[in-house]
Amino acid sequence: MPIAPLWVLRYTELMTMKLVVVTVFTTFLLLALAYPRNARTQEAVAATAGYCAVLMVFLQFGTH
Repeated sequence: MPIAPLWVLRYTELMTMKLVVVTVFTTFLLLALAYPRNARTQEAVAATAGYCAVLMVFLQFGTH
């Protein structure tokens, strides 16, 4: 799951669609960490923020 948005971002041209991809995968990760696991709220948010930061860096370097 963490690799999938990198491939999607690589082949998506529109910036709006790239932001939608980042939002959807970040939300999915937060839900995946928060509900089925015994992670505390701050742990789930911290992991999601780090993941989102990586996606944003990839998004920034992926622009032409």
